[in-house]
Amino acid sequence: MTIEIAPSPEQISSWIKDFVPEKDLFFLEEKDLRIFENNLNEILVIPSGEFFRNSSYRQIKFSNRYTYWNISKSVDYVLVATSTWITTQKKGERSSVNKSK
Repeated sequence: MTIEIAPSPEQISSWIKDFVPEKDLFFLEEKDLRIFENNLNEILVIPSGEFFRNSSYRQIKFSNRYTYWNISKSVDYVLVATSTWITTQKKGERSSVNKSK
């Protein structure tokens, strides 16, 4: 006997609300930040030291969602962007962000 278990649309919406971050974080070295210097309108650019000291970003909900305890120590900046920002960047620029993660 098999039992099919499927979440309701309401449950899925609740999971998305709870587990999908509202913002995307991009961790970059200074050389990679220069690539985006003309595309940082409406993007919060935070020096990495300041980011990791900021109590807002040290909350468990952020550190678990983004698993940034695994981030390289060579990161110089953190970009806080809308979830669609990266899709508006040129392919080469997106590649440099993905390599730096």
